[in-house]
Amino acid sequence: MLSQDTVKAALKDTSWASLKAHLEAIATFDGEKLVELVRINESMLFKHGGKGLAARDELLSQLAAYLRAAGQGDHASALEAHTADLALVEAGFAGILKEIDTGPWKPMSGATRVASMLELASRESRYLNAQMEKAIVSGEGVANPMIQAPDGRRLDPDVALGALLDLVKNTVMMEAYRGKWFDAQGHVRVPDCPAIEEADVQRMNGYGLYANSWRNWDGAQQKVRFRGARLRPLSEAEVRHLVGERYGEPGVSRYGHVLELDGEREFPDICANERLMDRISNDLCTMARELSKRTLKHSGDHLLPPETYLSIDEALAVESMAHLLSIDATTSEQVFSGLRMIEWIRGYAAIRRRVQNDSAGAQENAFWLRYARADLLAELTACGLSEDKAETFLSHATLHRSSRDLFDQPLIATTGGDLIVVAYALATSLISQVVLSAIASKARLDEHETAQVEGKGEAFERRILELFQHLGLKAGAPTVKLDGQTYQYDALLAWGDFLFVFECKNHTLSSNHPVAAYYFEKECRENIKQVKRLAEALERYPQILEQHLPEGIGKTIVPCILNALPYATTGARDGVLFADESALSRFFTGSAGLRAGVGGDYLVELRLWQRATPTALDLLFALLHPFQMHLMADQLESSHAPAWLSPEWMAVCWYFQRTSMTPAEMKAAVEKFEAFRSEWMQAIAAQAEADEAQTDSA
Repeated sequence: MLSQDTVKAALKDTSWASLKAHLEAIATFDGEKLVELVRINESMLFKHGGKGLAARDELLSQLAAYLRAAGQGDHASALEAHTADLALVEAGFAGILKEIDTGPWKPMSGATRVASMLELASRESRYLNAQMEKAIVSGEGVANPMIQAPDGRRLDPDVALGALLDLVKNTVMMEAYRGKWFDAQGHVRVPDCPAIEEADVQRMNGYGLYANSWRNWDGAQQKVRFRGARLRPLSEAEVRHLVGERYGEPGVSRYGHVLELDGEREFPDICANERLMDRISNDLCTMARELSKRTLKHSGDHLLPPETYLSIDEALAVESMAHLLSIDATTSEQVFSGLRMIEWIRGYAAIRRRVQNDSAGAQENAFWLRYARADLLAELTACGLSEDKAETFLSHATLHRSSRDLFDQPLIATTGGDLIVVAYALATSLISQVVLSAIASKARLDEHETAQVEGKGEAFERRILELFQHLGLKAGAPTVKLDGQTYQYDALLAWGDFLFVFECKNHTLSSNHPVAAYYFEKECRENIKQVKRLAEALERYPQILEQHLPEGIGKTIVPCILNALPYATTGARDGVLFADESALSRFFTGSAGLRAGVGGDYLVELRLWQRATPTALDLLFALLHPFQMHLMADQLESSHAPAWLSPEWMAVCWYFQRTSMTPAEMKAAVEKFEAFRSEWMQAIAAQAEADEAQTDSA
């Protein structure tokens, strides 16, 4: 059997001999799985060139030949196509680096470029803040007001914020690779530099074009390797149509590639992450109002919650974890990469409070601040972390060669021993979301770590079963052993003509990151197998229902993955539905929509049942067609970002972004959804009549 660890080790060492020896030692191997392991392996990608390229290419060539000789020609072709993708991707990165080497910023040292980019980003953040305030005051949109970019484009504020922080992060990372600024642990260490001049800052405007190109191209290669996307060649006419003449000199011959969207695959993931942010924001607003009515307990900074809360932010993070994961972060003893959940929360809360205090009274919020590492260690130890835990937290929160963004790692180390704190990332992030993301990132880098919270699944399962029982529905959660196999049912619901088999899952979402989305998708495929096994057992062993839920005998079985976090799909996947707890709970309230303030009347209301009381058919429709998915589809639009890989070669990277929605637009979307539901119900009724007539005639 194929050993993933052995394959990973051989790929890391670019050793065809080791990989071949492993393949020859096993009777058969899964060629598709082997190619997948190659595709997602980071050591196979050379963004910055390097001596290992020749050995990598030789390994891939030898492996393709081995697969073809083993009668797995299709997989050999897939590997060769991936090798061509790697060559294209690496040529793009090389082109960006070449432009950086020859631009007007060439005389500047790497440290000066980083310092100048920090100053430029500071100025851009002030513009972004002003635009966000303008969008909020205007009240043009209900969901996610948009801002206007300098070139006139409408942008999602979160996209603009992420792009600005990525501009800084990518500048640092590009210079770190060029200057070999990594320490033994892989942390970036930026050299100290003298004071910068205004001319240096102005030069970085052009540099920012290539830093953003690196960001967009890097996102493209991740989608190619982890999501199966393709880079299609563009004609010169297509390039000019998409980006116009404002990029580059008129008359210069251009060519390019386009990363196209796969809406069917990407939409459920994007929708889930947007809904999660809505849920967290709404929960935090509610919790903030409740917290404002009472005084936070404070028995000394050296005590962790619940004895002391450093700030509202920290209290909200603890409450949010309870809402999202059904755990008490203050008492949980589970350790994630050396820290308890509450220690992760305290670390971010302590640094954020320090930055806020140091910025108090300033006319403009600082984009970044500089601290002696010893000062931040002292701050953390004074706030209840041991010296070892404080060191561990600072290490996790400091920019690393594997870092995903500056939200999770807002600290940048310098060679002088100081830490640059990107205050803008700290101030705009939600601590609960950052902690979950940071824990998940650590777990993906180390197979011995986990991002799954112990006990959170059991609490979720109890909540769902109690929901059904409280409503007076026939439900159960039996665990049975038959023929040496154990079948554990999280929730069985017998209602109307259906027996719903709910398998409850509580997995961390992707945060719109292609790599995380890949692993989430793998979990979904495993979940499908699991719930189908349980559903099939009900048919194979009728005694399960006879003994535990006789009301379910003879009903149509509906297997469903029920997620604690808001991941759902429209329609079934391989005969299995995907739904989420918030949508299920909302269904039983009967209504959803847009309210006029907290607890106010509905400005736009969607009735979730056809009649005054719900039916099993209403629930089936709600699981097949979650209204949240339909409404989100009306709030997403496609946009594109350029990645200039050379003066003649560019890529167009398409992505989805959320738009604003007025009450009138929401009302129209609700009316469209209700019309669709009516048509669906009528079709079901007509089919039932036809089936009954056919039975009578027989």
